Amino acid sequence: MPNESNDQRKVILVALHTPVNTGYAIEPLERLFFETALELTAEPRDVLLSYADLSSGRPHWLDDYPNERFPDLDTDQIRVLEAPYRDESEAFHERFAGQLREAGVNCVIGFDLQVNLPVIRAMRKGGAKRIATYWGAPMSSLNSGLKLLLKRVEVALRRYQPDHYLFESYGMQDTAVRGRGIPKKRTGIVRLGVDPDRYTTRTTEGYLENEFNIPDERKTFFYAGHMEARKGVHVIVQALAHVVNELGRKDIHVLICGNKGNEAETFDKYYKGTRAVEYLTFGGYRSDIATILPNCYASIIASTGWDSFPRSSLEMAVSGLPLLVSNLPGLNETVDPGDTGFLFETGNYKALAERMVQLADDPALRQRMSRAAVARVHASYTVSHQRENFRIAMQRIFQW
Repeated sequence: MPNESNDQRKVILVALHTPVNTGYAIEPLERLFFETALELTAEPRDVLLSYADLSSGRPHWLDDYPNERFPDLDTDQIRVLEAPYRDESEAFHERFAGQLREAGVNCVIGFDLQVNLPVIRAMRKGGAKRIATYWGAPMSSLNSGLKLLLKRVEVALRRYQPDHYLFESYGMQDTAVRGRGIPKKRTGIVRLGVDPDRYTTRTTEGYLENEFNIPDERKTFFYAGHMEARKGVHVIVQALAHVVNELGRKDIHVLICGNKGNEAETFDKYYKGTRAVEYLTFGGYRSDIATILPNCYASIIASTGWDSFPRSSLEMAVSGLPLLVSNLPGLNETVDPGDTGFLFETGNYKALAERMVQLADDPALRQRMSRAAVARVHASYTVSHQRENFRIAMQRIFQW
């Protein structure tokens, strides 16, 4: 049952800016928002979902309920609305406000709600007394001087806007405070979490050799994720080429997963036609990441554009992999430097190569970092921590 601080029942809208069933990294957040709303309301009919597009039906993940946490949940009671965030038409705003008013909505958990988003006005007119928004990306570039002052004035004068902004990292919070001009007291941090029971540090003999033809004796450094430029895959490939071609190492291998179609060809110019081709594997999109991870030596996230606090960093850490990550705001919070991994200068492939060699040459250091990485996740970054911290944040915000 919810922990109410007043007599008025909470009716919560969980508002997503994406089409329904987008999947990928957003689905764990959909579940988090939804389950938190269930915990804070009296009954399932007091929770609504909205998406920008419902052409693919209701959320597929609702089929996973009832479950152990919510054994009596009847998801047929959950109303799902179509609400494209960026539709500025008066007709949409009137319809949406009317739907919220009819349902009695008084609280909103939104995803990536900007300060000046027109749909906020419809939410307020529909009865929303408290609006919280969770951000998985930077809100703005950092500003200073007159530009930052003007941003602060704009925020102060705007009538319709969210009440509170939550972020995955201090680096992303900073883009709201010193970038968008939002008062720090209206921001907060809720870290991501992973389910440690889904991952293991136990190795499977011969797994990488059987799946990827990577010799067991090699120390395999791992990356999994998107191939877009800001993710820095080119830095990883250049570092591996330097380690093999310039430093003459034969004991280090890099495994990159997540590439689709011909995406791997983007990186041919960095290593094709050299010895490094024997030490680099593009593994494509895989469903066995949890099995791959403990069979690797260490992991790399070499983002060069913005990055927040990627869930993959926790999956790597709880599997016992030290992390080598570029020193970007947000991303640099995924390690305790020197204890669970290393930071390297963003975009500097030689600096990354140096850390790879250092770790490969010191198995004892690797083992210490491995143990510390696992312990760090269990201490502060499990899905249980995330749920509890998010629920507490929502309880605090949804007071009036």
